[in-house]
Amino acid sequence: MGLRNPKFDKAQWAKALAGLGLSDPGACRQKNSPQFDLKKDLPPRKGEVHCVEPMPMTFQALENATQGLNLGDEGFVVTKAAISSRDGSVPFPKANTRGGKAGSETSGLDSCKGDKCEKVPMFSLQTYVDKFVKSKGPINILSIDVEGFDFDVLFGAGTVLDRTQYLEFEFHAIGAWVKYHLTDIVGLLDGKGFTCYWAGNDRLWRITGCLHEIYATAHGWSNVACVHRSYTKLAKNMESKFLDGIQVAQPQ
Repeated sequence: MGLRNPKFDKAQWAKALAGLGLSDPGACRQKNSPQFDLKKDLPPRKGEVHCVEPMPMTFQALENATQGLNLGDEGFVVTKAAISSRDGSVPFPKANTRGGKAGSETSGLDSCKGDKCEKVPMFSLQTYVDKFVKSKGPINILSIDVEGFDFDVLFGAGTVLDRTQYLEFEFHAIGAWVKYHLTDIVGLLDGKGFTCYWAGNDRLWRITGCLHEIYATAHGWSNVACVHRSYTKLAKNMESKFLDGIQVAQPQ
């Protein structure tokens, strides 16, 4: 979507994964969502798309699909690694424990049990970007989905956040989120120049500047979308979406 490149075809990607044994449409039913609007009247843009996957069997499926569709030539990079707050290595489940299949979305840094694990490289986000991302320009989208260790990733982000225009992460009570609160991360991001919102179905509810006391203890499953205030066009659009959503019709 960001590169406006028709070679990134969702149907072909789903077909490639199905050919490797991954027939599930995904936890978010993404297989059934429409193809990206590629704006074919505009030329493709050069850029990079990085997918970081620590589960060995899932990584191999992603890598095989990428090679089969020649997406590596289009700037798509798949890396077998975990992202956390520091560099090192970590034992990670080789596959979904239910049947030994790739594609599980429920394994995190604390999921390794017994001998069905493999040590994989672990990087802070700062180290990963310095090591693998070629461009020194803006990071348009940073999407974090790490089964409860989102705070750890952001804590190790360093100057990466200064380059990021849009950030999205999960918030719930799994993994390390048990010991952290939404107010912790929203305050940190506010200091970095981000305004954060609850992400709903075609709705946004601002959290930054609208903190409620319940946020200090609540851990409901949700997605949080943040925009860097220096990216004024998107910042204005997201704030407008929030304001439109809270309008209450006045009685006639």
